[in-house]
Amino acid sequence: ARIGHPVIDAIFQGINCSTLAFGATGSGKTFSMIGSTDERGMLVSEPGILPRLFNDIFDKIESIEDTHDCVFNFSFVELYM
Repeated sequence: ARIGHPVIDAIFQGINCSTLAFGATGSGKTFSMIGSTDERGMLVSEPGILPRLFNDIFDKIESIEDTHDCVFNFSFVELYM
């Protein structure tokens, strides 16, 4: 998720961050952010930006030698109409 690397770097500096998709209905915002899902909403293939960012965040946590407690809060909001 190269597009999110600046966000990940900022998160680990203690900065609150957001990732936003904006556009017309049907333009692919949810697919870009989440990826492919089945009828239950479970990821099935091609993860979107958010799952890739989460994987990179957890990989970075595992690579930190001087481990501290890390707390991350994530929210996802979709607005219709």
